[in-house]
Amino acid sequence: MKNLLKIATLSAIVLLTAFPAAAQSYKIKYNFETDKSYLYDYTMTNKMTQEVMGNEMKFDSELNAIIRMQKQGDTESGNSILITSLDSATVKTSSPMGDTTMVMTDMLGKRIKLEISPLGKIVTREVLDSVEASLMNAQFNRETISLPEMSENEIKPGESWTVDKVDSVETAGGVFINTSKNVYTLVGKESYKNYECLKITSVSELTIEGNASMQGFDFVAEGTGKATGTIYFDNEKGLLKEMVQNMELQFNLAGTGQQNIIIPITQEMTNTYTLK
Repeated sequence: MKNLLKIATLSAIVLLTAFPAAAQSYKIKYNFETDKSYLYDYTMTNKMTQEVMGNEMKFDSELNAIIRMQKQGDTESGNSILITSLDSATVKTSSPMGDTTMVMTDMLGKRIKLEISPLGKIVTREVLDSVEASLMNAQFNRETISLPEMSENEIKPGESWTVDKVDSVETAGGVFINTSKNVYTLVGKESYKNYECLKITSVSELTIEGNASMQGFDFVAEGTGKATGTIYFDNEKGLLKEMVQNMELQFNLAGTGQQNIIIPITQEMTNTYTLK
């Protein structure tokens, strides 16, 4: 009898180890506190190479900024009303023309009002304090931070969800249409700066098309790219802790004016957002 009990116990242990407990699933969503300000350190590095009439030119730049987000309240549908702005912003550039450092004073304190769903989707956008559109500040005229959009469903580690986005940016007398297919994958729980966070990775396919007018030329742009990213999200507090995205772009600018020109451009960019 004792031998039979031992065999039965051993069999039960084998069965338990053969069928591990189901992985925990997570409903990932944002949860901003009303009247509270959130500050993000933002860094963007950009290495660009372009060829003009057979001559290769390289441009390096680095943007360092502090982004402020403050929640005003909620809509009847449960979306958050956020006011975003820049507390500081400095751009350093290195080019064949020399090195420069510029403080973006015209952008500081300029407010953008966003209605954002609990999943991070921008529902409405309103520019409260506009500035003159330029290549440098075009994106900041729309939003200072682009939050990753979470899944509508509960997600287990190893599972993925896809977010398709189409965005337009007005700049340099034209409009650029950016299209992206973003696949997010929940890796699992991981410690990040003494916080228990969900680690999420992303892979994106990008396309760019648009037109602009510069220095007497009318340009048409077409290009593609790819991006990979890593996200740390505090799901208990509903906050993005850090997001790093590495991006590679290749596109052509076809210009017509005094003469027809084609400018091939490649870019390598890294965007980093870190909650202070």
